Amino acid sequence: MEYLLAAWMFLAGQSLAALRLFMALMGILSVILVFQVAKQIKDQTMAWTVVCLILISPWHISASRVLYACNLSIVFIPCVLLFLFKFLDTSKARFLVLSGLSLGLTANGRFTAYFLLPVMLLYLARNAKLKQLLLLVISALAPSLPVLIYNAMNKWPAVSILMG
Repeated sequence: MEYLLAAWMFLAGQSLAALRLFMALMGILSVILVFQVAKQIKDQTMAWTVVCLILISPWHISASRVLYACNLSIVFIPCVLLFLFKFLDTSKARFLVLSGLSLGLTANGRFTAYFLLPVMLLYLARNAKLKQLLLLVISALAPSLPVLIYNAMNKWPAVSILMG
């Protein structure tokens, strides 16, 4: 998240308007990605219905306006699903790696995203090989490895904040 934001600020400048534009563009990108996911699941009519519901959703509007690391999950979770469905259609390993990387990037801002990993593994366990499942796990953990190591070395400071 920080590297993505640093690249954006290098290109757009260091202003409040640039930061707001970044999140607005992420919100627009998330709508496009959700459309693609919904189209993969059912058809174009359902995809347009889902997009219309997202466009009037107060949660999505507010998440697209405020710059928090966890708000980037509105972009990365649809990426996870889109690449997973592309993998299921084509069986190409690159889509599985992209799905795992998207999951890992989502987890950098919101660790609850890792709840998707067991669901994805259980779903893939029917047809996927062990090598593919390991590829998904490794690619999902790789982007979050620095955060996980930092938390392990500092005795999980985020957990102590949540517990009181």
